[in-house]
Amino acid sequence: EWLRKRKKFVGNFALERSQHNQLLEELQQDIQKRQNYLQYLMRYRQNQLLMMENIEQFETRLRSESATCNRYLMAVCVRLFFEKRQAKLAEFQEEFARLTVSDDKIDLIEEFVEGLMEELLTPGAILHGMPEWQAQEARLSIERILLTRLYQQVMFPNEDADLSRDTVLSEHISKLQRVISPSHPALCIPQAYLSEAPWSFSQQQLSYISAYKTPREKLQCVIRCISSIMSLLHMSSGRVPAADDILPVLIYVVIMTNPPFLLSTVEYITCFIGEKLEGEEQFHWTLFCSVVKFIKTMDYLD
Repeated sequence: EWLRKRKKFVGNFALERSQHNQLLEELQQDIQKRQNYLQYLMRYRQNQLLMMENIEQFETRLRSESATCNRYLMAVCVRLFFEKRQAKLAEFQEEFARLTVSDDKIDLIEEFVEGLMEELLTPGAILHGMPEWQAQEARLSIERILLTRLYQQVMFPNEDADLSRDTVLSEHISKLQRVISPSHPALCIPQAYLSEAPWSFSQQQLSYISAYKTPREKLQCVIRCISSIMSLLHMSSGRVPAADDILPVLIYVVIMTNPPFLLSTVEYITCFIGEKLEGEEQFHWTLFCSVVKFIKTMDYLD
């Protein structure tokens, strides 16, 4: 009964062959029109995405250039400020040279910086009324000028002993470079991560560490190095890498980079800002220090 009713229902809408062919032709034309419109929408969407990407890149460049201009402006202001206080700066350097204990030296630098910042922010001073971020940039500029003048004293407080120790480690790492590879069994780097080896960009970021004078700037080189490693490992595996994933790759990167004065750099950063680190900065710095300690114990077996 059901089948009979279905046939009767279809029969009521039966079409002649010419009508049937005409209907199919119209449907095909409609599909073609929709297809053309769909292609137009896809091209329009692609153009929009490309334009959005260009705008984002332009905004990134603008922010970078703006930050560079702000840093340069603050540096100029601080240099002008220092030009009028050469006698005070010379007195500070003499007092610093007389100190022998590292903690006393750090306290003296912080006290001197705080005093200069108070002068910069007093009514009528060059930075009076400026926002907090500019005051922070001015502080960094002051630290950069001071630590550039005192660099040899703060970086190598024990002079030849520190240099000798750094040389020994550098030679040790040079020997490791001859036997180490991304697939070396001592590193245990998972196969999934080897596609991005030898992590040249990370090595490049770490190699910049000797070009900077302040501990904060040196730390940023370490952070950029580890962040780039994390990004590459994430691209290789599709998941967020853990500390155990990062460590063996970071060991390889440090060995292949072999930054100069590595032990002195670690102590310099730890001494001046180690206790102030928190969150992501502390995580990155802890990883890096662990890697340096491990490299010191490595042997040269294949």
